[in-house]
Amino acid sequence: VIFVRASLEHKSVFATLEGCEDILVLRPYKYNTLFGLDPYGILCSGTSVANMAHELSAFMNYKTCIIIGQDLAYGKDGNTHSKGHILGEKDSSIAENEEKIEAPAYGGEGIVYTNRTWQLFRNGLIQTIDATKNRMLTINATEGGARIEGTKELPFKEAIELYVDKSTYKTSLKLPKTSKKEAKKYYTIASDQIATILKEGEILQKKFEEAFLTLAKTCKKLENLPEKKQLKAFSDKKIITLLNIISNTRGSMEENLYFKKFYWELIQSIVVHYELELAVIKSTKALSQEENKRKALKWIYNHSHYFYTLAGAIDGVIFTIQKSRQESLEELPKRLEFLLKR
Repeated sequence: VIFVRASLEHKSVFATLEGCEDILVLRPYKYNTLFGLDPYGILCSGTSVANMAHELSAFMNYKTCIIIGQDLAYGKDGNTHSKGHILGEKDSSIAENEEKIEAPAYGGEGIVYTNRTWQLFRNGLIQTIDATKNRMLTINATEGGARIEGTKELPFKEAIELYVDKSTYKTSLKLPKTSKKEAKKYYTIASDQIATILKEGEILQKKFEEAFLTLAKTCKKLENLPEKKQLKAFSDKKIITLLNIISNTRGSMEENLYFKKFYWELIQSIVVHYELELAVIKSTKALSQEENKRKALKWIYNHSHYFYTLAGAIDGVIFTIQKSRQESLEELPKRLEFLLKR
């Protein structure tokens, strides 16, 4: 048995498969591309185990792939899992009041109800099935749940009888091992990149902090003034100076490779709503000088909060990396002993 796992896992998981063939694969996230591991490939644009397994089947040049157990919909009784399931019949991670989405039923007759998470899994499968349809037939043998467009729907027993060749035995796959020389090379590249990531993060954090402190002084004055007085509190020259600070800070952010490929990927769930709010301000049409000034002040005020949050989020990432590096150094003797045993 060969286990194929996503590389980003909690460290406690790595020791659970001792004695097994184990492959770690990179996911298609930007921060994975920073470490120069392109020769090892990237797998799974979808987010579930089934998405990953289907893509792996295509990469291994299988002619037929049978998927089963992919209901991706609520049962008629409203349960998320079958009766007697080890994890229970209702998934505790799914809120009872979560919006239910209509989807065509398996077999094309009627509709079933799914949710956003299952819809992501289903759409991921539909996309890879469409991308691989000319070289691999995908059979859905689930016999229930939501229809997965692009599949051939067959009962599992019939799919086995029609497409599984029982006359020959599969031979064991012999996986090439990474040499010590190659491992050392990539370890050095990764270590150097982590050092650069930390350095660039500290530079970005400092820029965000400086911009926040400058904007915060203006925002503090604005908070205690009625709107009409806000417009008179600052000259056009002062406002232009603050707008240039925002523009330069955003330029540093948008042009920085490590922000785009690393930090943004990790912190976007915390800060993306700021960008959406700023987009609303930016797209607001100003029909007069007064409206244009009001728009500029809103832009300044919202960026003050945004830069403060960005600085804090990057600080959190830096702290986590440094803490993890220290723990890794402390655990290195144990890890080496574990690897030598394998």
